[in-house]
Amino acid sequence: MFFVGILGVGQKEKLIKEFRDCVCRHCTTSSISLIKTYSYFHIFFITLHSWGEKYYGYCPNCNILYEVYKEKGKAIEEGKIDTLTYWDLIDIEKHKLGDNLCSSCGGVLESKYTYCPYCGKHIE
Repeated sequence: MFFVGILGVGQKEKLIKEFRDCVCRHCTTSSISLIKTYSYFHIFFITLHSWGEKYYGYCPNCNILYEVYKEKGKAIEEGKIDTLTYWDLIDIEKHKLGDNLCSSCGGVLESKYTYCPYCGKHIE
């Protein structure tokens, strides 16, 4: 998060909904979490503007992350649709995320990071 006095810019992850009837493409477990990520601008920690919304499906069993179309994710978030199916999950990475997650807080890390941007733990 970038912070100057009372102004700031940051990124957030928000759990939208957990689906117990959506099957993972890799491990066939029936558990997918819909997650929304976005950037935001705030004053005194009050969000004034957000942008870059993306929706992801995450399987906690095999640590695979899928992309979900923005229209589908937004409709689920607004309560217009209440289902997520196998066909809505788009592979974005062919490898597991286990090596790209912080062992302390579970935040998604880029390979260039030396410290976790979420909790500050040194990455080994």
